Amino acid sequence: MNIKLNTLAVAISLVSIAPQLQAYQLIKDNDNDVKLTGMAYAGHFFGNEKNSANYGSNNFLRFGVDAKTAIDEKLTAIGRYEAQFKLNNPDSEQNFASNVNSSDNRNAGDAQGTNIRTRLIFIGLGVKDIGTFTFGRQWSPNADTFTGWTDIGYTDGYTGAALGLGTDRFASARASDVLKYSGVFGKAHILASYKFKTKRDTSTLDKDNSAYNLAMTYDLPMHMSVGAGFINGNRPQSTAGVSTSDPKLYLTGLKYDDSSWYAAVTASKGTDFLTNGVDHKGIETALRYTFTNGFGLLTTWEKQTVDVNGKSLDSHNSTTLGAIYNFNQHLSVSFEYRINSLDKNAWDPAAVRAYGDYSKTSGSYNSEAVDAADDYQFAVKYLF
Repeated sequence: MNIKLNTLAVAISLVSIAPQLQAYQLIKDNDNDVKLTGMAYAGHFFGNEKNSANYGSNNFLRFGVDAKTAIDEKLTAIGRYEAQFKLNNPDSEQNFASNVNSSDNRNAGDAQGTNIRTRLIFIGLGVKDIGTFTFGRQWSPNADTFTGWTDIGYTDGYTGAALGLGTDRFASARASDVLKYSGVFGKAHILASYKFKTKRDTSTLDKDNSAYNLAMTYDLPMHMSVGAGFINGNRPQSTAGVSTSDPKLYLTGLKYDDSSWYAAVTASKGTDFLTNGVDHKGIETALRYTFTNGFGLLTTWEKQTVDVNGKSLDSHNSTTLGAIYNFNQHLSVSFEYRINSLDKNAWDPAAVRAYGDYSKTSGSYNSEAVDAADDYQFAVKYLF
């Protein structure tokens, strides 16, 4: 059967990785298209200083450059760079540092000082009627498509934590050394990637481990879309007595969007994905209504459970209530309140990562340091 391939607009690859950013045209002619994107974010977390992981300043400046250059009628060179300045301390205490493999900005209220991180840097080639091929530090196929359907918080840091995706975790979100393909065929969007290992495969630094990602979305009638994905990582044996694990993560999602009403649900099931000896399930939901006057309301719910030695424990369980007012397409003010339903003695992911493998512990990861308190955030955002 002959399937006609639609031309993949290179702009899809560039815009989809930064859906909230506006663009300022720097160069525009028959062969070149260069745009500047950016965001200034000033936020503050309020809550329990002891039991809230998010507390204090959450200020950052983000900017990037998108570039396209036509090579001939069928080939287009593409590239993107995006950096972030985290600005939580006074000028006198600024301490700049650059780390291309830095963690995400989530829970930014914990961070001290000021640093620069490279979020994205990749180059590639767009091929007419086939798709785009890119290499560098970029979003994974799943994060570039449907897993972001529920990670839509009005403020920074409250959504997208239950599925098990993470920056530099088996290239499930942003990661370096990633070769990715993206193609649009009618109503289907197909993506695949392979992350090359860096220094060595290790059981403690999943950012160095190799992995491959697959994802697909399909646009249905009545403003609906469906998505599915798979991630397979490599975490080999590195310590005597610790068996080699085969981390896997299965993902699916469903979305409805008619411009005013927006509803989405995503779910995941992972084996050894968070760490050795721990399986998990995650679900995220989002419901949003956008008024024509610039006002918007949003609620999300996220829950993650882990299975450790046959025992099911909650590791994440929260509901957010948010509101936003957009003065124009650039300036907005937002507020979100997070209802944390997690017990303070729940399973603590940070403790797991400290041990690296469940078999090394006494059988419990409970910690009173786990994020278990309600909190809220107020933020002002400017897109340019």
